[in-house]
Amino acid sequence: MKMIAAAIAVVGVTAGSVAWSQTPQQTPAAQSKTEPGAPWPTMRHDLRNTGASEIRGLDPGTKPWSFQTGKGIFSTPVIAADGTIYVGSADHNLYGLSEEGEEVWRFETGEIIDTAPALLDDDTLIIGSGDENMYKVSTDPAIPSHQRVVWTFKPTLPTVEGQLVNWWEGSPNVGPDGVIYQGNTGGGAYAVNPDGTEKWAYQ
Repeated sequence: MKMIAAAIAVVGVTAGSVAWSQTPQQTPAAQSKTEPGAPWPTMRHDLRNTGASEIRGLDPGTKPWSFQTGKGIFSTPVIAADGTIYVGSADHNLYGLSEEGEEVWRFETGEIIDTAPALLDDDTLIIGSGDENMYKVSTDPAIPSHQRVVWTFKPTLPTVEGQLVNWWEGSPNVGPDGVIYQGNTGGGAYAVNPDGTEKWAYQ
C-alpha cells in the first residue's frame, strides 16, 4: 500500500480574495527488495524506517502465546507474508515461528544474534551475527539447516580504536537494487551487493 501524503490546500488571502493556493504532490512509497506482502519484513517496517504498519487491528487478537529460547532476545522480530515470525536470540539461533507460536524453522550461527533480519523477495533473509558474519539464508523449511546458507560476508575494515570485535549490531536495510546496508560494532558501515560481494565500506 502506498503511503500518500494528505492533500491539504494552502491558501493565501488578500483583501478577501484567494491570492494563491497549493496542493502538495503525492509522496511515492520507498521501494525495496524485501518480501512482497510481508506485513513487517524488516526492522521498523520499511525502507524509510517509518515503524508504521498498514494493518489496523479491529479485534483484541487471539489468546497470547510465548516461546522460550535458550537465552535472551535483544532484537525485534520480523513477519513474513505467510505469517512466519523470525526473531534472533542470544543462544546464537534465528528462529522461525508459526502464528501459533510453534517453531517451524531454525538457523544457528556462531554467536549472539541481536539484530533483526530482513526478509528478501526471493525466499531468503539477511541476518547479522556476533560471529562477524552477515548471512544470506533460505527460509525454505524443507532445506536442511546446514544447506540454507547462500553466502556469508565478513567485515573488511579493521575495528576502530577501543573496539575488540566486529559484530553486526545494526539491523540490515535493503535498497531498491537489492544492495544491503548494515553497520557493525567495529565502526564500519557497509553496502553489500545481492551476490554477497562488497559494494563499498566506510569508517
